Amino acid sequence: MKEAAVSLLTNVINAIVSPSKEDFNDFFKILSFQQIDKGTKLIEKGTFVDRLHFISEGYIKYEYEDVSKKRVIHMAGNGVFASDFFSYYSSQQAITDVISITPCQLLRVDKIHLEKLYRENNTWANFGRKIAENALVNQIMERIKIQTLSPEERYTNLLVSNPELLKVVKLGDLAEMLGITQETLSRIRKRLSQA
Repeated sequence: MKEAAVSLLTNVINAIVSPSKEDFNDFFKILSFQQIDKGTKLIEKGTFVDRLHFISEGYIKYEYEDVSKKRVIHMAGNGVFASDFFSYYSSQQAITDVISITPCQLLRVDKIHLEKLYRENNTWANFGRKIAENALVNQIMERIKIQTLSPEERYTNLLVSNPELLKVVKLGDLAEMLGITQETLSRIRKRLSQA
């Protein structure tokens, strides 16, 4: 299982930078493998985040609590890094809960070790910068989609881009992430199934 996680991460890394075997050895030394159950809170709002998780298998959700209620604001799965990035990069308290919605296999890296690797190796410093840039671009694109696409278009995009997620997520969580009510989501799903 750990081998599959390392293999997936290796593919992700090679798509971004070109580390040498020695570089890879240095990086893999600071990783630890984790298996977690569905419903495990990886990160709790209000804590200080000092680690990143690479999801090799499974799905997580990000919950944000405002004055009225908790809302699912994002979901992620296989092949991505997960954390409360606000806390990780700003050294302030986490603003989200990060919770597994399926059993997950993860590779974890502690910030202190990763920052040391960034200082000592330009390949990994470039990798870290590119991961942060990609996260920013993804956030911008999500914001644009929420502002410009209809609820049905947002659902259809998710259906095409991540059909596996739709098999494991609760409809209420999905509706929250899409910024619609569960009733609206049900109407959209019914309309699309009849088309």
